[in-house]
Amino acid sequence: MKQSDKNTQDVNLTRELKLPSANVVTADNLWQVVQAIAITSNKFTQEQLKSNGKTLPPPNTMVRILAYLKYLNFLSESREEETQGGKKVKIQYFIVNKENTLVAEVQYEIKAGRKEIAQEKWNQLLREHDITRIITKDFFATDSTKTRIDLENFLKERKELKGKNPSYYQHGVTFIIKLLGQAGILLSSGNSISCKVEVNPQDKDEKELTEETVNSDEQVPDQPSYTGYKVTISGPGLNTSIDIMEEFDIEIVEKNIEKIKNKISMSKNNKPLDENLESSS
Repeated sequence: MKQSDKNTQDVNLTRELKLPSANVVTADNLWQVVQAIAITSNKFTQEQLKSNGKTLPPPNTMVRILAYLKYLNFLSESREEETQGGKKVKIQYFIVNKENTLVAEVQYEIKAGRKEIAQEKWNQLLREHDITRIITKDFFATDSTKTRIDLENFLKERKELKGKNPSYYQHGVTFIIKLLGQAGILLSSGNSISCKVEVNPQDKDEKELTEETVNSDEQVPDQPSYTGYKVTISGPGLNTSIDIMEEFDIEIVEKNIEKIKNKISMSKNNKPLDENLESSS
């Protein structure tokens, strides 16, 4: 086997499809937040993004939007220790991936006031992402026209997406159709979905090579499916239930726990309590 074939094979095997963990994330509000980021900073906190004067989705939705922008390679994340009020705390920063030429061009065109050009650069970024490769090369591998139910079943059978509720896959279908439809990849009419991009012969050869390799290896047993977890937190100023579907949902739980810790600490010091804890679910 040629080294280039081996590299291609490894890439195909590691492609991962992710969907937003809740139906509040849409193609439209992803683009809305991308525009807000461009006029904020290349490194920012969620609070700094909120303070730039742009109308943004609610904080609970923003957590999921920023997480999905990380999957799209538009952002990365760092947690840095800083001192606030005499106490060391870890601050979550989001960093624009300006090493990616298309990300840098999206940012530049938004700042220059050329939103149509920026939108096209954004669409190009989506066209070059794994989500497009998976849909065009795997889902539409044998037929350029499928149905919404076909896509729902395709998502349900992906190993990295197994064990979710029906509404998760149904929203995933709507989300993918809208996101890749805006990028010029998909065309939807009623229950029918068409792929507007032809898979070139090299891509088909890569897929066949990957399938042969997977079939020749020892079968890896599927991971046990699960129906999801739910964490409920209730108390003075806080009453929320959080569905744990993705790793970043755990971050929401941790933020609520941190608020409770701060409140207990303030109570011990006999300081006035803020009963209006903000839920991050």
